[in-house]
Amino acid sequence: MKLEKFKEKNQKRTKIIVFTILCILLIGGVFFYQSFALFEVKENFNILKGNIESPGDLSFVYYVDDVVTKNPPTMSSGYTLSSKSSCNNGVTVTWDNKNWSALVNYTNYQKTNASVVKCSLYFNKTIVQQNKEYLLEYSSEYLKNDNTSDYNLRYVGANPNNYVNFNNELWRIIGVMNSIDDGFGNFESKLKLVRNESIGEFSYDSSSSLENGGYGVNSWNHADIMKLLNSGYENESIGGSLYWNSLSGSCYGGTRETTKNCDFTNIGLQESSKSMISNAVWNVGSNGTVYWDNITSSKFYELERGDVTGKICTSGTFCTDTVSRSTTWLGKIGLLYPSDYGFATSIDSCLDKKMASWSNFSDCFSNDWLHHSNKQWSITPRAGDVYANDAFYLDNEGNMSYGSTAAHLLNIYPTFYLSSSVKIIGGSGTQNNPFQLQ
Repeated sequence: MKLEKFKEKNQKRTKIIVFTILCILLIGGVFFYQSFALFEVKENFNILKGNIESPGDLSFVYYVDDVVTKNPPTMSSGYTLSSKSSCNNGVTVTWDNKNWSALVNYTNYQKTNASVVKCSLYFNKTIVQQNKEYLLEYSSEYLKNDNTSDYNLRYVGANPNNYVNFNNELWRIIGVMNSIDDGFGNFESKLKLVRNESIGEFSYDSSSSLENGGYGVNSWNHADIMKLLNSGYENESIGGSLYWNSLSGSCYGGTRETTKNCDFTNIGLQESSKSMISNAVWNVGSNGTVYWDNITSSKFYELERGDVTGKICTSGTFCTDTVSRSTTWLGKIGLLYPSDYGFATSIDSCLDKKMASWSNFSDCFSNDWLHHSNKQWSITPRAGDVYANDAFYLDNEGNMSYGSTAAHLLNIYPTFYLSSSVKIIGGSGTQNNPFQLQ
């Protein structure tokens, strides 16, 4: 009896053990599948090059900071595709940052026994994202999103901690700007900088008396000051690339092509600084028929990115230029947008006020670090019914104004986008301890 009882217990125990093992194997199998079978078949993808009859299925597996995951990071998370990403069967892959999708190139596709093309996509934080996190750590109280369509992160207030050592001078960070085109269709976030002090007073543009009455042309793509600030205009006898090359000479400083002496040997760009400046597509759209007195910060942002140039007039003494206009410019050194000034105030109610009348609201400009006691040119042309020689400028009373024709002398504060390969390596952003770049 004891032996039979012993056998019954053994049989029951065996069944329990077998059932437990089966459960463990089943759970392990599910876990194994979820952990390692992460290639997801995609029916919609972009083929860049190559015509193939049967490419087979296309699958992706994603790695974020080298950790495998089923989904790629989101567009606004600050990640970018690593160069170690790859596919099998001779296929290559890149990432479309604007549309946030993979671009698959089948030019060298080779059909193998592996009918499924598998791509391993590695994502890591961009240097710009690391810079953004550094800025937030040291000066988050001065940073605010502008709530535009690009949702840029900007420094606001009377004197935020946004100083940076660049070109062995003090510059300041306007903010982290999103969706900046590098000229090759690559849209990235970039830090935008402006010089802390003016490099002097110069004409936006000057012209002979036969062209717009001698008062200049309001096209940034052809402006004399643009040619002074940027490379490639060394053959210009007046002002050409003098700031870019740290040279001295003559610059435009008045109507009818009046010139003045200028010297950038000590304040021009150094070679090490030039490599930190990114090419970028700048928006140089104008107000067109929108009356300048009615434009708020957000409206300026929209118009700058619009399709209206600075010339809407068709006749008159100040509308005689034959310059071909554009609403974008590809280059390196520009000037402030009017919206840059508008969004730099820390007073939210000012964003709903017309920028031409900010002098009536002292809180608006007194809490805006981009306001100076002098007049300074912006990059944006102003269009009018009978003239094509005017650009918007920031006056010393706090308004975004007009009335100084392009040939007049106003202060120049060079502005640029920092290369996405440049990293903030130190500093706290104060004037005495500015951010350090590498």
